[in-house]
Amino acid sequence: MAVLQMITCDLCRDESVKGRHLYFSVDGKEFTLDVCDEHLSEFRTSIGPYVSVATPTTRAAAPKASRSSGSDRRSDLADIRIWANENGFTVAERGRVPLSVIEAYDLRDAESAPARRSRKKA
Repeated sequence: MAVLQMITCDLCRDESVKGRHLYFSVDGKEFTLDVCDEHLSEFRTSIGPYVSVATPTTRAAAPKASRSSGSDRRSDLADIRIWANENGFTVAERGRVPLSVIEAYDLRDAESAPARRSRKKA
């Protein structure tokens, strides 16, 4: 099942206008902003004089979405989905499981298990 992600401009909030992510950095802080084509053009025009005389660096590359290699995938996602649906969470049959659901699943044993005491060997 394909998921269509709508990006709305953070400045005009017009949902009918297609937006895109804009990454930039100022004083060592990195920012992201969702902008429509009109505001992207305004942004580029306003910083144009500074960019034209600035020295480019290799550090300020925009973050790129990475695909998981599969090594960090959990093998218990099916169990998490079953547990989540039984415990009032809404989770789709396929796709990404929200981190909040995974964290709740991981905490379920910690909250229900009795405190374990360590035993000293004689």
